[in-house]
Amino acid sequence: MRFNYQEIKSAILEEWEELIESAYPEDRLTEMAEGFVPIYYGEIIKDWSEMPHEYNDNWKEQYGGIIPEEVGITALMTSDLYEYYRDTTTDIYHQIKKEKDN
Repeated sequence: MRFNYQEIKSAILEEWEELIESAYPEDRLTEMAEGFVPIYYGEIIKDWSEMPHEYNDNWKEQYGGIIPEEVGITALMTSDLYEYYRDTTTDIYHQIKKEKDN
């Protein structure tokens, strides 16, 4: 993966003050997740192939299980990667918050 657990955690810690002061930290986490998703085909394919398999085909929820004609396979992979990074970023944020609250 382009960004591993530790790299994502470091990115969140760098933004920590902004996150905890925000009324909607989920919005910033979403932006961070979008930033983790690669934009080049080779990187999309590589990241997608290394992503946990439970995120494969998450695009079906977005597109209702039907692939629109204008959507290519890398767009579907990108959708899956976004879901993975969004979930991972949110999970790590909550772990850090729990650690800091204790």
